[in-house]
Amino acid sequence: MICIGEFRIEILYDNIPIDNSPFLSRSFDVNKIKIQDFPSSTLLGSSTYFISNEYLCWWIFDDEYLVDATDSGSGNLEIAISRDGKNIPNYVQNEGGARFRIKFVPDQSLTHHVQIKFNGIEIPGK
Repeated sequence: MICIGEFRIEILYDNIPIDNSPFLSRSFDVNKIKIQDFPSSTLLGSSTYFISNEYLCWWIFDDEYLVDATDSGSGNLEIAISRDGKNIPNYVQNEGGARFRIKFVPDQSLTHHVQIKFNGIEIPGK
């Protein structure tokens, strides 16, 4: 079981705290991130939901999507969307409470790859 949160760690040597002890540590769990309503693909000109490191998007028409990291602990969310090795701009709006609205507009009707990382770790496909 992973305990998510902030922890104070005190280290003693010969029953005396070492320099800079106690230390502050934070834990997180990427498996707690929720990505909602993501299909494996969609058709040209349609609006749909996306987001996951393993999913492909055929074409997404300017739309908004939600990533919920409420229960995952504190950290940094990174989102990369690419096509043929070229990064496609995306926009992330913090809605508070570790919920993020994601938006991107493809520049061509080709397969787009979506990758999401939390604290540098890829989020497993949901």
